[in-house]
Amino acid sequence: MANRPKFVVFTSPSPEQKQHLRLANTPLTFPVLPKKLQQTWLSSTSLSQVPRAAAIAACLLVLLAVISFLRSPSTPAAAAQQEQAWPAGLISSSCNRRSSSRVRQRAGNAGAAAGDAAQTVSVWRRPVVLLLGDSLTELGQAEDGGWSIKLTSAYTRKADVLNRGFSGFNTHAALLALCEITDNLSRQQVLLATVWLGANDAALLGRRDASAHVPLEQYRSNLLNITSQLRAAGVQHVVLLTPPPVNDAAPDAVRPGEGAPPRLFNTTAQYAAAVRAAAAQTAVLLLDVWQLFLKQPSWKQQLLASDGLHLSKRGQQEVYQALMQLVEQQLPDLRPSALPWHHPNWRSLYENPEKQFAAEQAAYQQEHGDPACCSLG
Repeated sequence: MANRPKFVVFTSPSPEQKQHLRLANTPLTFPVLPKKLQQTWLSSTSLSQVPRAAAIAACLLVLLAVISFLRSPSTPAAAAQQEQAWPAGLISSSCNRRSSSRVRQRAGNAGAAAGDAAQTVSVWRRPVVLLLGDSLTELGQAEDGGWSIKLTSAYTRKADVLNRGFSGFNTHAALLALCEITDNLSRQQVLLATVWLGANDAALLGRRDASAHVPLEQYRSNLLNITSQLRAAGVQHVVLLTPPPVNDAAPDAVRPGEGAPPRLFNTTAQYAAAVRAAAAQTAVLLLDVWQLFLKQPSWKQQLLASDGLHLSKRGQQEVYQALMQLVEQQLPDLRPSALPWHHPNWRSLYENPEKQFAAEQAAYQQEHGDPACCSLG
């Protein structure tokens, strides 16, 4: 910065100068010229009247001005630092008002963003998003793009995504496990719970997975019971998901020696309809995965795995996007961007960490009436 060339600004060039330099509405900025050359330039009314040496010098100065412009700070923070580093009077007063205001505006925008981050409201306990289901939920934890993994990433530091997917479970088994799940969440604020069951309930009698079969009416009753228990446990919002359509003609749908698939498209369609009815009866949200998949002509090949039941990587992505869209439209307060951080932003934390955490504790106790689990200091 100490070696940066000084600048002088000519704010009133002649019309001919403006025309030749195509800067009719822009102040001309060049490094400081020798006094004699300045007088020559200012007294000229046309570039043709400028001595050859002065014209060459002027061309070089234009080139220097372009280089100087290209080396100007590209970020608001750099602009702010540059403005502070330049000594007073380095920029002529005629353009100082314009350039400084632009620098202050850019620096102000950067400062506002940093201030917003520093002032982000934080909470004492991290809330929870509960995912209850069968293998379609359990396999959502697949490292190669599972929908549960994506949800966990989206809610990083905002909410813990608790995957309670149990491969092979039907609604009856989920009901038996639900008491343990909600008991462990008794001190947590559960913002949202998804319930994705039915793929196993729809298994056909006399086939491979017959032991998982639940009659249609009992299935619907179990869904109502699960929804009721989640609400009683304090879950704020429940989303029921329909089972996806099954491809009963998939290459691996039938194992050697079986002769017939354990699930059929038409049977599973009835269970999907039961989910819609349960969602309407309990006034909870519905994510219709059945219809979501059927809208795509190549759903069998692109959205399902080779067994015709579980999801492909793209199928996982479709479920994730549909769930996030539902939250965006129906539950905007639960969007990741709308939730406060868990514990203070580090930018403001170290100013007074004890005060920051004490404020979180006090707010939590006031809202929930739950004593703090520990004392500070």
